[in-house]
Amino acid sequence: MLCEVLAGLQKKSGQEILRFVRGMVYPVLYRLLGVPGMTTNTTRILAALIAVASVLAVLMAVCPQVLTGVPARESAARMMELVSEPSERSDVVRRRIKVKVAIIARLLDSELTLIQAASLFRHVNARPKGFEDNSWQNHRGMDDGEKICRQVINWVRAEGGSSLPFTEVEKHIEHLEGELQQHIRSHGRVQLDALFAHACGSDF
Repeated sequence: MLCEVLAGLQKKSGQEILRFVRGMVYPVLYRLLGVPGMTTNTTRILAALIAVASVLAVLMAVCPQVLTGVPARESAARMMELVSEPSERSDVVRRRIKVKVAIIARLLDSELTLIQAASLFRHVNARPKGFEDNSWQNHRGMDDGEKICRQVINWVRAEGGSSLPFTEVEKHIEHLEGELQQHIRSHGRVQLDALFAHACGSDF
């Protein structure tokens, strides 16, 4: 029965489909809102959301071009892209976090300087193309290099706080802040080492 209805809807125009859905959904909603105890503002909002969701679901199933403005086949392909994109982005984020945690661990073990760690962060932030991490731009600093250094310091605060005593974390941060200021006094600005980052390499 449902398949026959959907097949018939596929032959109709967008306006005809909307009229059909209204005819199916509205009577149910009116009955719902007429039930004692079901006339609160919250219920009305939920009912409206149900109506909207029902309309969109039917349209997307039988006539996606009404919503997307593109033929059904192209619309389906785009939907597949939207479904797969979050998964791909999530994978990139997980790998990026793993790499950054490893960088911070090396920094806390004094295997890296702040500038070296920031150089690696810049390398990781910029990759892969289309999935860049631009959150470093929100940090304060006179230039991009200083902002990335402060991104590293914030990661030290977060990562160190999960495994080290508070006082020890603060000592690390104080040391890194001093290293940053000394570098700026010596060079006038933060100069990150791109060659070092490329030499180390990463999955990004």
